[in-house]
Amino acid sequence: MNIVKYLLFTIAVVALIAITGCSMLGIEDNHDTVKVGVILPLSGEFAPCGKKVLDGIELAKDQLNDQGGVNGQKIILVVMDNASLPAKTAEAMRKLVEKHNVPVVIGAYSTTCTLALKPVAMKYKVPVIAPMATNNVITERNQYMFRSCFSDSFQGKAIACYAFANQHVTQVAVMLGIDENSTYSRDLGRIFSETFGRIGGKVVKTEGFYTSQDSFSAQLKNIQQENVQGIFMPSYCNDGSRMIKETRSLGINCKLFGGDGWDETEIFTNSGLEPGDCFFASMFSTEYKKSYVEKFIEDISRKTSQIPGMCEAQGFDTMGLVADAMKLGIQPEDIVRGFFRVKNYPGVTGNISINAQRNASKDIFIKKIEKQDNGLFGSKLVKILTPEQINRIENELSH
Repeated sequence: MNIVKYLLFTIAVVALIAITGCSMLGIEDNHDTVKVGVILPLSGEFAPCGKKVLDGIELAKDQLNDQGGVNGQKIILVVMDNASLPAKTAEAMRKLVEKHNVPVVIGAYSTTCTLALKPVAMKYKVPVIAPMATNNVITERNQYMFRSCFSDSFQGKAIACYAFANQHVTQVAVMLGIDENSTYSRDLGRIFSETFGRIGGKVVKTEGFYTSQDSFSAQLKNIQQENVQGIFMPSYCNDGSRMIKETRSLGINCKLFGGDGWDETEIFTNSGLEPGDCFFASMFSTEYKKSYVEKFIEDISRKTSQIPGMCEAQGFDTMGLVADAMKLGIQPEDIVRGFFRVKNYPGVTGNISINAQRNASKDIFIKKIEKQDNGLFGSKLVKILTPEQINRIENELSH
C-alpha cells in the first residue's frame, strides 16, 4: 500500500510540473513582469565603472516601470557580478539563461569580458547588448551581439574628420600602443590614420609606446623633429594624462587628440598646469542641451549624489533601447528584430539607430580640456558630430 501511495504522489508531482511549466525548477513564469539580465563588474578592476553603468540602468528601469513598464509588464533586473573576469562573465550568462530564463542581457563592460559573451549568446540564441565595449569585433560574425555605444572605427573616423575639417590640422603624428593587449589604441590609431590620409591629411610620424612605460619622452622627441600640427594619442587616461604633461614639458605646443579613453577625471587632474589645446571624443556631455538630458542629470544626481558621466548615461540609454526593442515582444527572437527597428531613439547620449551590423549609429561628442571657473581643469563641449556629418566630410574630402 505504501508503494502505491508513493507512486501516486510521484505521478502527481510530475503532472504538476508539466502543468506549471518550469516555475518549480527555479524559473518563475510571471506574465505581469519581464526579466532583463545584467552582467557588469561590481567587483574587481572595473568595479567603479560597472557600478556607474548599473546606476544608469536602474534609473531607466524605475522610470519605465513608473510609466507602465513594457507592454504593461514591469521590468525586473537580474544582476550578475562578473568580478571583471571573462570566465565569470560567461558563467553569469549561462546562469541568466538556464536558471532565470532571461530573454536579453545587458553586458558586460570591458572588451575582453564582452567577448566572452559571444559564444554563449550564440549557443542559447539570446541577444546581448554591450553598453561600453567599443572594440570592432564585439558585434562581428554573431547575429545576437549588439552595442549601444559607438565602435572604435566610428570614433576613429570622427576624430580624424574633426581634426582636419574643424581644427584645420593637415599634418599629424600618431602615438600607437604596441602591447599585446593594446587593441584599443591600435584600432583607433589605424582607423584615424586611414581616414586622415583619405580626406587630405598626412600622418608624417607614427611612434609606438608601451602602456604605463616610465616616460614617453623618446617618442615625443622624435615627433618634435617633424614639426607636426597635431598628435593623436589613442590611450586610456592614465597614459594620456602623462603624454599631455610630457608633451608640454618638451615645449611641443601643437594640438593633441584622444579617444573616449581620455574621458575620466584623471585626464583633468594629472595633465599638468598647461595642457594646452587637447580634444577628445566622448559618449556623453552634460552640456548636451536637451530637456530630457537635463532631467536625467537631475535624477541620476539625486540617486548617486554625483554629476553623471558617460557610464551612467550609457547604462540609462541601453536600458531604454532594450525596452524599445521589447515592444515587438519579449521572446529573444522578437527582441533581436526589435533592435533592428530602433531608429533615431532620443537618448541622453544622442540620437541612436541600430544599423545592419548591429552597431549603434549615433552622435559623438568632442570635448576640450579647459580651465573651469573654480580654477580646476574640466571639459567643455566644442562639437557634436552626427553620423551624417562624418559621412559628408569623408565623401566631400576623400581623394
